[in-house]
Amino acid sequence: MKYLILIIFILAINIKCYSQNYVARYKAFYPNSKIEKIKTSDKISEKVKQKYLRVLKNNKPVYAKLFMNDTASIYFVEQQMLIDNQDFNLNISRAGKNNKFYIKNSTLFYELNINNKSYWVKHDNRDWDVKSKSKTISGFNCKLATSSNGKKITKAWFTNDVPLNYGPHKFYGLPGLIVKVETPVLTFLLEDYKTSSNNDIFNVEIDKFISESEKKEILKKGMKNIFGEN
Repeated sequence: MKYLILIIFILAINIKCYSQNYVARYKAFYPNSKIEKIKTSDKISEKVKQKYLRVLKNNKPVYAKLFMNDTASIYFVEQQMLIDNQDFNLNISRAGKNNKFYIKNSTLFYELNINNKSYWVKHDNRDWDVKSKSKTISGFNCKLATSSNGKKITKAWFTNDVPLNYGPHKFYGLPGLIVKVETPVLTFLLEDYKTSSNNDIFNVEIDKFISESEKKEILKKGMKNIFGEN
């Protein structure tokens, strides 16, 4: 019995030693190709076109970090959102703003502030369709996967070279690290990937959480309160 306990203890130490932490840095941006498409479009009026371009002018690239290991990941944007800043950068909000996105046991929870109250929201899993198309992105051999929400298509390029099923923001669940995500409003691109010695960052306690449907009800109730509706 003593020998069995000793063997289990040694195995536990070895597992701990070989469990490595990593950190990936992503750039989130609105592609220039889409801006050019708006400029040359003949489907929208010049007035509306100029309105779009004024908003997009301040949409500078933002950067975010994804810490991960075999059991968990946590993602957050490096820049903080300044609501009173005249040069409002919408990309910060689209990339996750001041919130955290935490994955544990293949389930994503994200932090959200509603009416000055903080919640953890359990995110509904996204269905992916893995394609045969492949290409090299950021030095990694990547495969394409797509996900649809109505007419909106999201493309994700993931690599089996890094067998961790994480990615930036709310994108995860593929058999490898997501290197690039192309959404209708934002693109995420992996710029750096390396080992990390930060263990404390995974110490996230989620005692209570709400569902996506409960979040919508809270938001709806908050909007009624703002406009004085019963």
